[in-house]
Amino acid sequence: RPHVVTDRHPQTAVEKHQLGEAHGAGAVDTTSLAVAQVCQGSGCGFLSIRAIIDNVDEELPASAIERLFEPSSGRQNPLGRWVSGFRESPDIKACRARAATAAQRLDRFLVGVIRQLSQSVSD
Repeated sequence: RPHVVTDRHPQTAVEKHQLGEAHGAGAVDTTSLAVAQVCQGSGCGFLSIRAIIDNVDEELPASAIERLFEPSSGRQNPLGRWVSGFRESPDIKACRARAATAAQRLDRFLVGVIRQLSQSVSD
């Protein structure tokens, strides 16, 4: 199934399901849109290969939503304290561990793809 590319990260399982149904998509890519738009505007080709680290029924941890998407409502929140809050959050640590595993798998996959492309070009 294709994926949908958006600049807004779905925060709840309901939002993920709605995006999937509206676009017939099996995944949501929230990080490639800006690069794709620049490439399209300059007439340059673009290919995005992504690893999926969360499933459609999984919601972002409340701590991540608060830090990423909700305004600070005027409270003082120096950058160092903001970043350290991510390091200390068990929810974020779990997401980071899944992302690291996904990155390792994607790395192994891409090595095989590049080898195959290299062989086909040299043939």
